[in-house]
Amino acid sequence: MIGIDLGAPKNELMIKRLFNILTKTRRFRQFGAVALEICYVAAGSLDAFIDIRNRMRVIDVAAAFLILKESGGLLFTPEGPIPNTELKSKERLSLIAAGNERIAEKILKSLA
Repeated sequence: MIGIDLGAPKNELMIKRLFNILTKTRRFRQFGAVALEICYVAAGSLDAFIDIRNRMRVIDVAAAFLILKESGGLLFTPEGPIPNTELKSKERLSLIAAGNERIAEKILKSLA
């Protein structure tokens, strides 16, 4: 199961990038709290979480990222690793959380 944030899609490219994932995924959910969804990935309740709207604030997911990292999960952007950035409220990014490398690879391949 994959969590995907589809809130207010900003452009057609984002929808096209997600099309392959949406058509291959048996179930997806949107809980509305990104940090919670990342923690669900860490706990194994979700296989992955995707938010490629480039609207996520770094400060909103920092703690969840640590929890995911400690559980052995991965957090990255559609372009690769999370850039080393300062915790600023104006910093925005897209992100993907995955429970393991196999899932991460499948997601990145589908987004290409």
